[in-house]
Amino acid sequence: MGSGEAIFHVKGLHCGLRARAATTDAVTIESVFGCAYHLPPRPLRDDAVILDLGANAGYAAAHFATLYPRARVIALELDAGNAELARRNLAPFHGCELVHAGVWIEDGEIEYAGDTEDGFAIASGGTRKAPAITVPTLLDQRKLDKADYVKMDIEGAEWPMFGQPSWLGRVDAISVEVHQRGWVEDIAATLQRAGFITDRSKNHWALLTGYREHSGPR
Repeated sequence: MGSGEAIFHVKGLHCGLRARAATTDAVTIESVFGCAYHLPPRPLRDDAVILDLGANAGYAAAHFATLYPRARVIALELDAGNAELARRNLAPFHGCELVHAGVWIEDGEIEYAGDTEDGFAIASGGTRKAPAITVPTLLDQRKLDKADYVKMDIEGAEWPMFGQPSWLGRVDAISVEVHQRGWVEDIAATLQRAGFITDRSKNHWALLTGYREHSGPR
């Protein structure tokens, strides 16, 4: 265990999760496992492909791997410190891959900023840099046709992502945490045009979900 870290044991997980002292990690663990906003709108097939876009320290990805032990879980995190901790948190889980990158509308490099571990966001002129990758490139590099489920919590970068929504054609189900109230209806409409049945969480104003009629266990 690294210096200044604690181990949290969550019911149902076969190993503990690392959290850094004096960070937002403990609050994030409580939110992930207490609220479970990251879960798919419908059950997934056992061997689903799950993309965790905005993985933070890997807590949601660890939950996915526990619920779907035969799934392939690909977790993206743009911040190097978060990604390093996520890699260690996910090491005990078979089928998990941590990618240090931010999901974006084009491949290359992005600038980002933020003051807390749960608040790093892509920002022009940001003082930090990270690799950037599109959803199609992410899937193509792994010879995957599509993702069964995408969990997206990318601190505002969802707006440009839904401005260029062709990638949605390779997604069967999605949950999106929207970071501006004025974006919710537009993003829901984009999902509907792409063939998704959408819903809004009754417990979280910012959470949109979408699924295709054929998605789920088959």
